Amino acid sequence: MFAKRFQQTKMTFTDVSIQSAGTTTITIDTYTYCLQIFRTPEIRTRFKFQVCPKVANQKLYILTNGERIEKTSECWGCPFVSEQPLEEQRRIIYFEIKIVENFHAYGGGIVVGITEDNQHMGSRAVSDTEMVVYLSMSGNMHFRQDVVCYKSVESVAGDVIGVVLDRMLDEVRFYLNGKLVAKSIRRPASLKSVYAYTNIFYWGQKLEICKKYLYRDLSNKI
Repeated sequence: MFAKRFQQTKMTFTDVSIQSAGTTTITIDTYTYCLQIFRTPEIRTRFKFQVCPKVANQKLYILTNGERIEKTSECWGCPFVSEQPLEEQRRIIYFEIKIVENFHAYGGGIVVGITEDNQHMGSRAVSDTEMVVYLSMSGNMHFRQDVVCYKSVESVAGDVIGVVLDRMLDEVRFYLNGKLVAKSIRRPASLKSVYAYTNIFYWGQKLEICKKYLYRDLSNKI
């Protein structure tokens, strides 16, 4: 079992401190639970999407207020990243992407996660610079780029994909409708910078940044 040992140690976060008395062992599960329960309810990273500058082809997409994306063609050549790197000083980065519409029969063709490259050429759905989950043509969530999925789940319009970048545990966790479905193997500390990232394939698909599940209410049960 993975565990962290602290002796008279105080861990200070943005809005909560956890302090051990004497020598004790805190498991990763306990740490995550305490961090979520005692933290203030609203922990959410705010940003706007922009299409990667090198592939800004207006015929491929409609971007509304940097928050809503509609695909107007079928290809992987139109990736979107946050306008700025996600806040480096934050211990926890959390954002959600909602599948607004997905006309494809199998519900696939969607990539969500983080990347260190905001100049991605977009010729592939996934590159070596990213840690993402990929919703395939089968409608299931698959691992990509050192991300392991714990559950095979179908995705439909209305579903919310949550992404947590935890700098204390040095991992990225992925949630579907508030429940843990995947976790990174690769350490995000290896990335030079971190941008929110998404890519969609099929015509008529729509995604948007949303605020549905509170960070403290996310379920980490596998």
